[in-house]
Order: sequence, then structure tokens, then C-alpha cells
Amino acid sequence: MTRCFFHIGLPFIFLVSFSVYLVTLNPTFQPDDSAETVAACATLTPQHPSGYPLYTLLGSLASHLPLGSEPFRVNLLATFLGALGVVFTAIYLFRAMILFNPENGVGVAVLSAFGGSLILAFSKTYWLQSISAKGGIYILQSFIFLAAIYLIEKLDENPERNKAFCACPMLVWMLSLGSANGWEMLILFCAAGLVYFLFRGSVELKKMELNAKNIIGMIALSLIGFSVYLLLPLRPGLKNIMVWGDTQSLRGFLHFFSDYDVRREMGLKWIKNMVHFSINQRDWNEAWNQIFRQGQQFNQISDHLTSDVGLWTWIPLILGVLYFYRHRKYVFLFFGLTTVFFLIVANGFVFHLEDENLWCIDKFLIPVNIFQSIGAGAGIGFLILKATKFQKENF
Repeated sequence: MTRCFFHIGLPFIFLVSFSVYLVTLNPTFQPDDSAETVAACATLTPQHPSGYPLYTLLGSLASHLPLGSEPFRVNLLATFLGALGVVFTAIYLFRAMILFNPENGVGVAVLSAFGGSLILAFSKTYWLQSISAKGGIYILQSFIFLAAIYLIEKLDENPERNKAFCACPMLVWMLSLGSANGWEMLILFCAAGLVYFLFRGSVELKKMELNAKNIIGMIALSLIGFSVYLLLPLRPGLKNIMVWGDTQSLRGFLHFFSDYDVRREMGLKWIKNMVHFSINQRDWNEAWNQIFRQGQQFNQISDHLTSDVGLWTWIPLILGVLYFYRHRKYVFLFFGLTTVFFLIVANGFVFHLEDENLWCIDKFLIPVNIFQSIGAGAGIGFLILKATKFQKENF
């Protein structure tokens, strides 16, 4: 009965999230890259490097909906994906609470899932990105993260059955498809996943039945996922509109795909700052300015982590982290590594921003907010379980 209540509650969570996002939806676009995103989706042309072809294709479909203006339609796509991500968070939490510790009971798992998913739904950055065209790119990436986490758990749960469930091929396809929506963050996620499997140890290639046929199938699926990047050479731009570079030659495509010029500029700037700092290390004023600036950047990230999902959630979050460590150390390791990788890259990224632009780093930390919400949801379940146990023993 309680499990049935959970399945009935999933559409309710979707509708609540979607309705709130819809009421607060931007009618046009935010003062960021949303105008470019809307134009790219409406004309089916790549956005600035690395192009975001997956979201552009989805946005192009959304732009043909018979609802409102084109900016409204593309914003609506972000809203739909945001609400769907909230539902996936609930599904993962429900499954995790039952799988990790069957003693929790279905009722505890339901409350944990609903609590954690709603914390994510109404966290500041996730909400803000779910109501704008540009934000939909980061929401879609987070949705892919959640789907990949579910498949990794499913694969790790019972590797002998992976052929029947197709978890491994689906995971390969999901990650390759996700690379077409921003490969930089996906590399960090895959790196954490690789370390997770190496430490896990129990997932043996023999059990996964990785024969030649399955490997060829996974290669084919990955190529299907990567094929979304064909949008770049096939739709390079409309005359002089929305043209960000040469995508029809191999060299130009690789430069565009890797965003080579920006990466090179950022690297040179980093080296220049480090050399300048070492040369002037005896200048205490200069040294203090460098330390102060780095402190500002660190404060921006720490403020995001402490306040974005709500300061009150940190008590259940700490309990949830301890819960994961106790019942599933390798999941704790995976989430922890992914969080650390994202924070390191975020801190390196903001090093190149002016002080007034530090706010834009928040959107890159949405996956960390998802892990925070999952931890807080697990902590809520832990508190409910302990409260129920205390009541039975004392009353």
C-alpha cells in the first residue's frame, strides 16, 4: 500500500515542481546567455563552443510548441526538465533507502524520497536555472547525471543480470549522449565513476558478460550518442548570424568542440598570474591582494554550498552522509569524489572571473546540490527511523 502511495506521489511531485516553476517562469529571458540559447534553438544552429547540440535539438522541438512566444517555449523546456529531475531524485532516494538498508521500511523510504526531492526542487540555483533557457542546459546535464547514477547502481547491484537489464549498454549510451550537452563536466563525473568501480572491486568483467558482441554493441550505442554532434558541421550558422567558428573542417570542428581558444586563454592567464605572484612574492601588498581575491572566490563557493539548499538542511545532510558511509561506503566514495572534483574545477574556473561575475559559478555546482539533497533526504529518513524506534521503546 505504501509503495503504491509512492508511485501515486511521483506525478504529484512533478506537478508541484512544474506548477511552481511555471508560475515563476521567465516570459522572455534572463540577462545571461539565454537570448543566444533561444535564438540557437529557434534557428537550429549551434550555440557558442562547445555548441550544446543536444539541448539545441530539444530546444528546437520545444520552439515549435503552439504555446506563447519562442523564448517562453524554450524556457518551458527547462521547466519540464527541472521537474523531471526532481522526480528522478525521488526515485533514486526511494530505491537507495530500501536497497541499502531493508530495515528502513517502505514508509521511511517514501518520506525520505519526497523530502530530498523537494529540497532540490526549491533550492535557489536549481529553481533559478529551471525557469530560463540557458539554465535548461545545466538542468539537462544534471538529469543525465541522475540517470547515470541510477544505471551505475543498477549495474553494481547485480552484475550477473546486467545483460537482461541492459544497464551497461544504456549507461554507455547515456554518457555519450550527455557529452553532447557539455563534455567538460561529464569527464569529472566519469573520472569519479572510474575510481568508484576500481575501489568497488566486486564488479567483475566475467559477471558482466562483456563478450565481443556486447562490446561492439556498446561502441555502436556510443557512436549514436556522439552523432548528435553532427549538428555542428551540418548547421554551422545562418549566413552571418550565430556563427561561432568553422565547424565544417576537421581542425575547425575540433577547435570548436574543445573550445580550444578559451581554454588556451584561461591557461595562459593562470600561468601569467602564477608567474606574476612568484615575482612579486616579496611584495606583501600584492601577496595579500592575491590571497584576498582567492578568499573571495572560496567564499562564493562556500556560500553556495551552505545556503543554496537551505542552512537548516545541514543537520539531516550530515546524518545522511554518515548513513551512506555506514551502509554503502562505495556510494559515499562516489558522491564524495564527484563533489571534490567539481569543487576543484569550480574554484579553478572562478580564478579567471572578475569579482562581479563570481555569481555565474553557481550553475556549475548544481550536481553538488543534487548530492546534498540526496544526503539530506537520507538524513530525514534516518531521523524518522530513530524517532519511530524511540517512540516504540518509550511509549
